[in-house]
Amino acid sequence: MKRRRRELASIYLDEARRLLDEMHQPVIVKGFSAGKVLKTRLDEPDTMGKRNLMVASAVAIDKSLVLEKFDNPDKQGLALVDAFIEHLAGPKPTEE
Repeated sequence: MKRRRRELASIYLDEARRLLDEMHQPVIVKGFSAGKVLKTRLDEPDTMGKRNLMVASAVAIDKSLVLEKFDNPDKQGLALVDAFIEHLAGPKPTEE
């Protein structure tokens, strides 16, 4: 079970990263007028879209931290934040 929780926590963080990246990607906005579907391309999501992406990413981050804390009850506060940031940053570059 511990391995599965680690895998899920990693998936949550990957998904949070993907959602945050979407905040700066083009998006198609759909609407309806006089019975017709209207589509508009935006360079990035509008304010509501960005808010929704932030909320979704925050939920994923929170859930990953809950899973991490479950298996590491001694890790709290900044240690959890550090672990999250390290995961988002990816592997450290090797020195040559």
